[in-house]
Amino acid sequence: MKQWLGIAGAACVLVAIVALPPRTPEGDPNPLPPAQARYRRVNQEVDRARRGLVARRWADSLSSRAMRDAVDGLALGLPERNQVTEEGLDEWRRSLSDQLDTLSRRAEGTVIGFYYQSLNEDREGGARAPALRATFAGTHDGTAYCLRVTPDADVFDADLRRLAQSGLRACRLYAKYGMPGPQIQRWIRAGNAGFATRSYPGEAEREDNRYGQYRLFPIEAPVFGMNRYLYGEPALNIVRCVARRADACAEAFTNHGADRAARSPAAADDLATAADEELLDFGSGFVYDDQYLLADLEREFGEDAFARFWRSQEPVPDAFEAAFGTGVGEWVLNWVEAEIGFDDAGPALPSGTFLPTLLTFMALAAGASLAQVRRRVA
Repeated sequence: MKQWLGIAGAACVLVAIVALPPRTPEGDPNPLPPAQARYRRVNQEVDRARRGLVARRWADSLSSRAMRDAVDGLALGLPERNQVTEEGLDEWRRSLSDQLDTLSRRAEGTVIGFYYQSLNEDREGGARAPALRATFAGTHDGTAYCLRVTPDADVFDADLRRLAQSGLRACRLYAKYGMPGPQIQRWIRAGNAGFATRSYPGEAEREDNRYGQYRLFPIEAPVFGMNRYLYGEPALNIVRCVARRADACAEAFTNHGADRAARSPAAADDLATAADEELLDFGSGFVYDDQYLLADLEREFGEDAFARFWRSQEPVPDAFEAAFGTGVGEWVLNWVEAEIGFDDAGPALPSGTFLPTLLTFMALAAGASLAQVRRRVA
């Protein structure tokens, strides 16, 4: 009897360990000495401020330049020293023009630009580029613009082809609907432009590019299918959302980009910039599926409804409900169910791992019984 009680107790402890809800550790497990931590924070703030100033200068200068360079709403720019041929430049322009021409609607007067920008580190006071790639959006003398900017001094024809193949990204929505309302633009600048980085003209492209899963990169190997996560509140909102919590889905939609914005020197509140593209690519809680989220909204409710949301003067939750007739949390919850699927949270094993876990415990019990029988026979 004691042996059986011991096995049952050990099994309960194991289930409790592997099936506890995700939690956030308190504090840094390996903290720096106070002086070194302060030094690092100061360096990070100085670097971010320098890169923010460069981003501000680029936003001002390139938006003015785009107004002069634009031909049929498309502006292109290269550094003075480059390795691009005339044929490569013509191919680049044709490819991007074709992408704009395939849009079902165009916002009148909006300029879409693609620029390679070299960084003079001596002139910029040792600052690095604002991002590996950045998207700037705003207005210049009343004209809306969206510019994809790549810091690079050595540019070849192959670089232009790769940039064109990556598409319009978030600039697609600016090209179709113009500048969003101030509340929507503030939401986009806060790191949520990641929801607009992908689109698709047909179902095939959507299926080719989507991953069909969510994950939050576990810090430990899974035990009976359960992962433990080392992320803060934004990541936990994703876990709760995938566990059928509509309020967490609403929070994930409206505030999920806050952490990315804090890490991006190109996302100051008073700077006309949409996003740091590198952070959008690698900072998504739903991995890559949510890069289609605004495209899915547009597809489900239609362009007119999406235009009402995009141009609304109301905060994001109110604008969403007014335009689409449903709450943010409810729609995102349905989107998660359709695109990703729900997952379990809390003290319970996922359905996919219940059978292996049960078989493991049965094997342990059988082994204990066999050992007991042999002891009695002996």
